[in-house]
Amino acid sequence: MTPPQPLFVLPYAYAVRPGDEDWLNALDAFVGRIKADGRLRKAAGRHGLDAIVVDR
Repeated sequence: MTPPQPLFVLPYAYAVRPGDEDWLNALDAFVGRIKADGRLRKAAGRHGLDAIVVDR
């Protein structure tokens, strides 16, 4: 059940070694693709995490 208003906003992120632009770009591209094709939202739904998915 999703609360009527957020209780606490918690930003999520992934860590990348400073200067590793190739890996950062690969991760950003992957996240962009799974957001665009719906895989991220579908996976979040399977695990009860719909409320934390940001679609932008």
